[in-house]
Order: sequence, then C-alpha cells, then structure tokens
Amino acid sequence: MEPAQYEPDPLFVPTGLLDRATTFQQGHALVAGKVMPHAGYVRFDTRTAEEGGADVPASWAAFR
Repeated sequence: MEPAQYEPDPLFVPTGLLDRATTFQQGHALVAGKVMPHAGYVRFDTRTAEEGGADVPASWAAFR
C-alpha cells in the first residue's frame, strides 16, 4: 500500500506569515507551494563562491 499523497494548495499562505514578510531584510524569503509543502521562512547566508561572469562583456546580449 502506497502512502497517501498530499497535494498542497500553492496559493495558501497564512496571513501571519504574509504580515511578517514585510519586515524581511536581504537574504530572507517566504516560500510556499510546490517548493515547500507548508509555507515557511528561509534565510540565505553569504555567498560561498566567487561571483562569475565578470569576464563576459554585456554586448553578448545586445539586440542584433
């Protein structure tokens, strides 16, 4: 017998979580839906890898 499949509502986020999201600073996020079955907060830390792309000229994306 297979376990029951939980289908989260991707549009449901409790009001309290939404209210608190207005106080977030850089690196904080509210995730819900397919990413996370229950709405919740996540915090990202500092970058651990050197940011790439500095050697790529912006002209590669120019309209042709």
